[in-house]
Amino acid sequence: MFKRRKPLHQISDRHRRRIVNMYVNNVPGCNINPTVAPLAVDELALIGGKDVHNITFRLMPQIMTDEVSVQYSYLGGKGKRVFSQLKILTVIQAAVRRSKGTATDDEIAAPIKKWLVKGKERIQRKNKGEVSEPAISNPFHS
Repeated sequence: MFKRRKPLHQISDRHRRRIVNMYVNNVPGCNINPTVAPLAVDELALIGGKDVHNITFRLMPQIMTDEVSVQYSYLGGKGKRVFSQLKILTVIQAAVRRSKGTATDDEIAAPIKKWLVKGKERIQRKNKGEVSEPAISNPFHS
């Protein structure tokens, strides 16, 4: 008999990131199950938002970390990798259109471009917040 698959939102975070990572990195020689893309669209569409820009900005951190985002630009400028050629872009577009059906490719691309550009700034902000007081040893835990 057929094995029923779990919805993507019920899959562990580690497994979900692996699925998305295959799309982001276009893993050579990896035959991605054609049922994964609709599951990824379903999962990402649940995030929602008030407009195309907001939805896209909420989707992007689910797809890639800030550390990965600094390696990409939408068109590959400044020697970076090209985001617009990744398979995950079609998943993002479908997820955004699930919420805002009239969204054009350009309307979806604009916030992606901005999100990618701001990656370095997000990392710096995150690192700035991590610089805090020194760790205090706890005498109750060895």
